[in-house]
Amino acid sequence: MKLFQQISLIHKSPIPIHQQLRQQLTQLIVVGGLKEGDPLPSIRALADQLDISLHTVRHAYQHLETDGLVETRHGRRTRVVAFEIADLLQPAGDVRTYSIGVILPALDPFAVSILEGIEYTAQASHYSLSLCVSHQDPILASNDIARLITRNIDGLIIVSHDAYVMLHPEGEITRLSGLPYVLVEMPDPEGFSVRMDRESGGYQATKHLLDLGHQRIGLITYTYDIPQLITLHQGHQRALEEAGLPLDPNLVSRVLGFDFAAGAQGMKNLLKVDALPTGVMAITDSMALGAMHVLRENGLHIPEDFSVVGFYNAPFAEMVDPPLTTVDAPLFELGQVATNNLTTLIEGSASPPREVVLPTSLIVRQSSGKSKMVPSNVKMES
Repeated sequence: MKLFQQISLIHKSPIPIHQQLRQQLTQLIVVGGLKEGDPLPSIRALADQLDISLHTVRHAYQHLETDGLVETRHGRRTRVVAFEIADLLQPAGDVRTYSIGVILPALDPFAVSILEGIEYTAQASHYSLSLCVSHQDPILASNDIARLITRNIDGLIIVSHDAYVMLHPEGEITRLSGLPYVLVEMPDPEGFSVRMDRESGGYQATKHLLDLGHQRIGLITYTYDIPQLITLHQGHQRALEEAGLPLDPNLVSRVLGFDFAAGAQGMKNLLKVDALPTGVMAITDSMALGAMHVLRENGLHIPEDFSVVGFYNAPFAEMVDPPLTTVDAPLFELGQVATNNLTTLIEGSASPPREVVLPTSLIVRQSSGKSKMVPSNVKMES
């Protein structure tokens, strides 16, 4: 019974007691505190513990059985059964809670800027937020979504995660269904999504470097071709093709991460190639900052010897030395549009667009001035 001592009911809550009990028991099952075959307390034992009526406990247990989470057999008590997380993807109750679940991949400047747009818009519409951070782990995101659903959220915003984020224990994939949701920065051909025009951003950044006279342009990007980055790579390649230049795989530096350290490693990789680039685009401003650090360590001056362009226009971009040329990403607006579209879905007042693509624009600062070729006598660190 120790596990069930965690249950706490609020008698003055607008949510009925049996519904509160159902939600908390569901959470115990979803997070793995209760396993398949584990028994729930007898109706009388739980009623006595919580000082509620037998009917209230019985009502909660009946709902759990309807949800496919438990089974009651004569003489064997009520026990947990194997279930699909997809079975939980229905509104957990009939009472609107005016709450929105949000799944972020991390608490980095990119995700926080989107969250600010979500929060600003949600408050204006009188919705509260329940936030979970997945740390880039889709299994953790799956568990977080299940937890949020047991809290009676009215809808869900998922940032930078695949629509197929709900995974069975066996690894089979189940789509989200029965719950209004909007994906941010992830295409979803079957649902609703909001994303920025990364293809245009990649094109603008590369074309800017080409217009400055660069013929060998490095790209510091992520190890894997995740959906968010494929279009950015396409924009980079389109600009090269228009200039009559092939995409040189030696000038594409793939690193595991999106931060300063990843950018530094990416720049070190580029400085090892036989014919050095004279300009570089990094897929985040933090990576661009790491690249600039390595260039300085190698005695190269920015922008006299090397041009650098970032992506996102983070708050620090204009404060670094030299100020960073970067693609301005509408992160706050992504959060706003996603929240507006989600509340429209929740309230059923209209059908929002299936996909919204927000424009990106290049902000030119001092880090991408007219560049010269790297002197042949510069020694590069390994």
